[in-house]
Amino acid sequence: MYRYIDLMGTMFLYSMSSTAICLMIILLYKYVYHDTSRIRIHLDDVLIVTVLILITSFRYGVGSDFFRYVTNARTYYNWYSDLHRLFNWSTIQDFGGQIGYPFISVISGYISQNEYAILWVTSVIIYVPLIWYCRKYTKNAFVSFSVYLLFGFWGMSLNVLKQAISMIFFAYAYEKLEEKRYIIFGIFALLTFIFHSSAIIAIAVLVVSKWIKPSKTIFWGAIGIGIFFRLSTPLIVKILSTISALNKYLSYFGGEKSLHTDRTFIWLGALIETLVVCCIIYFALTQIEKLRMERKDTDHLLAIIIFGIPFSIIGISGNLWLANRLAKYFFFFLIPLLSVLLGKDRKKYFIDGKSRRFIWLSLIIWHMMYSVLMLDNSEFVIATYLFQLF
Repeated sequence: MYRYIDLMGTMFLYSMSSTAICLMIILLYKYVYHDTSRIRIHLDDVLIVTVLILITSFRYGVGSDFFRYVTNARTYYNWYSDLHRLFNWSTIQDFGGQIGYPFISVISGYISQNEYAILWVTSVIIYVPLIWYCRKYTKNAFVSFSVYLLFGFWGMSLNVLKQAISMIFFAYAYEKLEEKRYIIFGIFALLTFIFHSSAIIAIAVLVVSKWIKPSKTIFWGAIGIGIFFRLSTPLIVKILSTISALNKYLSYFGGEKSLHTDRTFIWLGALIETLVVCCIIYFALTQIEKLRMERKDTDHLLAIIIFGIPFSIIGISGNLWLANRLAKYFFFFLIPLLSVLLGKDRKKYFIDGKSRRFIWLSLIIWHMMYSVLMLDNSEFVIATYLFQLF
């Protein structure tokens, strides 16, 4: 009894602290933010990226898989410091094509022998392209950056490094597909895959969703499909077993405890996230004509997010939680969507002040819950090399 009370106290303290850190970073960016129609990196962007890189690179033990990633990076460097051994067909097959993280592990080893050098390399790879994406491909860089932090994508980037990198490349693959620059799209799609093999599904959805016209019927259909597959676990297992790039994830179906992490309540986080996304999408569908005037790719943007809903519903489970991780590829595009809904054009906001405040408050509350329910930092610790907060 006392152990659970102590755990609840730790979770509450961590929730408040992690959300406060996010809000302080957002307020700093708000204070220095330079809104302009010119697409280029400004000093304020450099400042905020530097802050993010410093925070994430000096962290210690923050992230459920922190020590596994650090240990693997050192192992990969020791094994493949001669890159010819890594770029060997048999080695590539052994990794299932996922040679992205081993490669940057070797590069970080070349840069520094410090075992935490990999944190600096991954932070640069994630956050520098992120801020450029926010500037170039969204209506409001400040709103986009804030959504990245509050929706939980930053928390993911502190834990599942490979997928966080993969998602950034996936966002650029989307933009290049929209621009009909198919060769560059192919390059980004390949980069997406070599960092995380689950991206093979995301890439397929990215292409297919381009021909889907979003509507309330499609929206409710996606929910129905999600519920059907959520109730058909054997079918999911059979599908995964037929895809060589994904069948390794079958080992995660062993119950609510995996990789020494108790995921008993992760279903609740997936449920709340699904409801939040569904509310945002339903509201966006009521504003679709106005959205089309702001972004010509609105249909594709909404379609790809809707495709994520079935995966998120499947992930409302203690042992199917990986499906929710896959949904994050598609939910990433809430960033450009909300940059329109919460931003303004020609000094006029897209939606009224009451609706904006409600969405912002919902994002903040969601982050408080996400930080403890989705277990990206299952030890609920905030620490650096210099000191430990708790």
